[in-house]
Amino acid sequence: AGVAAGRITPHATVGAALAAARRAARPGDRIVVFGSFHTVAEALARPV
Repeated sequence: AGVAAGRITPHATVGAALAAARRAARPGDRIVVFGSFHTVAEALARPV
């Protein structure tokens, strides 16, 4: 899909993945969450 395997990091939970993405993000970056409604709902329930 055009993403190198070394750039993909699994996480135990949606919250852990979102926290890691927030730590890695720079000002102006966007974090996009996609998947099932359950996955996205869990991400949306977390404060920014």
